[in-house]
Amino acid sequence: QQIHIPGYRALFVRRTFPELREVMDRTHAMFSRMGARWVASDKRWVFPSGALYEFGYAESYRDVLQFQGQEFQYIAVDEIGLWPEKRMWDFLDTRCRTTNPNVRSFMRCSANPGGPGHGWVKAHWVDVCVPDGTPFIDPRSGLSRAYVHARVFDNPTLVKNNPEYVLTLDGLPEMLRRQLLEGDWDAGSGLAFPGVRDSAPWVVPYRKLTGADPVFAAFDWGYTHNFACGLYTVRVDGTVVKVDTVSGRRMVPDQIVERVAERFREHGVDGFARLLYTVAGSDVKMVDRARGSWGPSVLEQFGSYGWFLIGADQSRVAGYQNLLHYLDTSKGITPKLVFMDTPGNRKCLTLLQGLVVDEDSPNDVLKVDTDPMTGEGGDDAYDETRYALMSRPITPRPVSVLQDRINQHRGLFAKPRGEEGGSMVPWAARDPG
Repeated sequence: QQIHIPGYRALFVRRTFPELREVMDRTHAMFSRMGARWVASDKRWVFPSGALYEFGYAESYRDVLQFQGQEFQYIAVDEIGLWPEKRMWDFLDTRCRTTNPNVRSFMRCSANPGGPGHGWVKAHWVDVCVPDGTPFIDPRSGLSRAYVHARVFDNPTLVKNNPEYVLTLDGLPEMLRRQLLEGDWDAGSGLAFPGVRDSAPWVVPYRKLTGADPVFAAFDWGYTHNFACGLYTVRVDGTVVKVDTVSGRRMVPDQIVERVAERFREHGVDGFARLLYTVAGSDVKMVDRARGSWGPSVLEQFGSYGWFLIGADQSRVAGYQNLLHYLDTSKGITPKLVFMDTPGNRKCLTLLQGLVVDEDSPNDVLKVDTDPMTGEGGDDAYDETRYALMSRPITPRPVSVLQDRINQHRGLFAKPRGEEGGSMVPWAARDPG
């Protein structure tokens, strides 16, 4: 649409360079008729106006950094659902710009449900946009984005010329059929926690803790990436309640302690001594003795402020399966892990909804690193939650059961009646109060 404008520059991106070959072959049949000249060494077309249309690949965040310092007015990404991280799209977004008021800068992408990027693609477009392409204005950035829902039947030429293709899709397993035939983004076979939502029954109303609530915590340390700390309590029915998720970045130990202690006080936990325990990843104990470092470690520094950490069970596969058990609502059961309605917990739930399974290790969650420049992303809150539930939280006994046990013990130490024949009278019978 804008190739007649001098200086206009477009970029078409796929995950790997071999995947670009089919697209480049198609452009040879189209762009050459428009008078464009193919420059094979640069993998780009040069139009008579001087406008450029070029091709690139990006399989990881490191790959998109090759476009640092470049400027495009149009960027197209094919099969963006294969990108595991939203920050790849966000970085390219910073490359889509112009100083020419007569040029419109915009981006487009295509995606199928499923795959490594299912969660973030769904959250960024499907969950916030209407499916008819009506623009949604982001209240933070003021930029617009739109989502057009499509199914295979929206391509009548394909259906007419290749009806066997539709039959093939219809014969796929139920999850894949819903994804590829119907374009159903709620059919999340690639999601690590399919079905989990930031609403009931996983989200419960907030309440401040009392002195009768048993509390414990879990911690995942980070400096360049975020630290995450969860505060938990347990109901008498065994349900674990995540009270809040505290996080931060580029904070030294005393700053972390101060932030966590302040947040815990807001929830009714005044001091770390109130915690039954805090489990943490092994990185808090790291002392690089091979490089002449002898401490103090993060663990020791926390201890100097009265916050004592113990080692967490960091098994990724077992931890993932255990968390699935706690979040399960199949067969009408309620989840054994619920989240109080706080901003920190909402952010944690958003993370869980976007995580996908690791294709190389299907019984594990794909590791997501924090963007080192912005601090966005990362799976620290997931790790911390996993540690918490692997600690075997103890279910408190109901008050009635405790009172029965107290009464039984009082009976063992009852005193003789003396003049009344020396029979034993339980303390509870002597003094019901």
